[in-house]
Amino acid sequence: MAETANISVRMNRETAARIRARAEARGERLSDAVRRYAEEGDRAETHPGIVFRPGPAGRRAALAGGPDVWEICLAARQVEGGKQVAEQLSLTPDRVAVALRYAAEFPEEIEARVELHERETAHYESLAGN
Repeated sequence: MAETANISVRMNRETAARIRARAEARGERLSDAVRRYAEEGDRAETHPGIVFRPGPAGRRAALAGGPDVWEICLAARQVEGGKQVAEQLSLTPDRVAVALRYAAEFPEEIEARVELHERETAHYESLAGN
């Protein structure tokens, strides 16, 4: 785990109440929710066009209005060149570049998603073959 720093943050009461309610609904501590918002906000600001979506396997980075970053990376492995990936996924090359830059900065996160997809695909293919 990365080294952490303890900080104090003051915010509007109503904002804090909304964050607390959402955190409690997810079974999450307030401090974990605030940390996640800060981390995702920092990443989104550093990589304009990246958003974070919830899902059964947890939150993941994605292009705003587009596919998940890991899906773009998987497609990039299967073809040569960003232009082909863009055409295959009906994206502009600039949007593919945003996803690939994000993946280059957070390779462990993206690789874990690709590996999860590959394991699930192999599992369901083995069930279909039986």
